[in-house]
Amino acid sequence: EEEEEEHKARLKQLAFLSGYKTVIVSPGTFTKEDLDYLKKRKTTVYAYINVGALEQYNPDYKKFRQFALAPYENWEDEEWGDVSQTAWQDYITEDLAKKLAKSGFDGFFLDNFDVYDRFPTEDCYRGLTKILQNLQKYKKVILLNGGDRFVQRIIEEKEKSGKAEKSKENAQKSR
Repeated sequence: EEEEEEHKARLKQLAFLSGYKTVIVSPGTFTKEDLDYLKKRKTTVYAYINVGALEQYNPDYKKFRQFALAPYENWEDEEWGDVSQTAWQDYITEDLAKKLAKSGFDGFFLDNFDVYDRFPTEDCYRGLTKILQNLQKYKKVILLNGGDRFVQRIIEEKEKSGKAEKSKENAQKSR
């Protein structure tokens, strides 16, 4: 009886979500069958991944709580996380993302890239960059949330390297 009620509630939730072209969901509650249901109805489904903060309600929180940098203001059950830690990077890219990619999510919605706004260190920048680079192998769409300062720095560095490359080409041409 109770199981049947849960099933009906789940179908109702999926029917509701299928009314949208794109949804971002907390992946732990979605099965491959759920994703197939949404895909058949032409709904693009992104898996939410909290990259820049540690969630105390996450079952794996205890493994990573030593990487907490500071309380996350207005989110009492979250703390800013040290994205420069290899163990955290691997958890995001080799554990979480790998499972999500295999499950059939269309892409990743990466939250709290504004950890770089709060902690604008070289280590933080490199950590976020490494996470993005390591996610490329899954060939999924990646959406960033809260990373204006981080993205601005990437753009500036690309422009600098582009200008340096042009300058090098011009120097070779003039020889």
